[in-house]
Amino acid sequence: MPVAFVFHGLRSPENLGSIARVMTNFGLSELVLAEPLTYAFGEAEKLAVKSLGILETMRVEASLREALSPYVYVAGTSSRTLPGRPALDARQLAARLASERPRGPVAVLFGSEKRGLSDEELSLCQDVVTLPTLPPQPSINVAQTAAILAHEVRMAFATPPPPTPT
Repeated sequence: MPVAFVFHGLRSPENLGSIARVMTNFGLSELVLAEPLTYAFGEAEKLAVKSLGILETMRVEASLREALSPYVYVAGTSSRTLPGRPALDARQLAARLASERPRGPVAVLFGSEKRGLSDEELSLCQDVVTLPTLPPQPSINVAQTAAILAHEVRMAFATPPPPTPT
């Protein structure tokens, strides 16, 4: 699937393993870590069931700018509403990725588990995507967010099945 998932400041090997697994579930293969806060990649293998290939081929970059440099379009995730920046929902994001992909490589940027993405980091993105949640819990775990977005990306890029003969 021609969409990269880029994670900035990822700190949990467990989340990394869960992310690799969900990427495999939905046919994504390009995983990029920018300035990771953990290098305990071996610990991620426990949760990366049938997804070790993604961990073995992931790209690790020393800076966010380096990590994003190959992409013509990047959407950043946020649980916050940003003044002057309308947010896409998951389905709108998937459609935008599909429409931008013919121009070149596209990516979704996720922030660290503790603080998400800053306004400065989001300024490197053409769009912002938000998954609306209810007030008692305003943010979603990064691996869960990846699962929701991976599903929508898969649906947007899936080839429709051939018509059923009658």
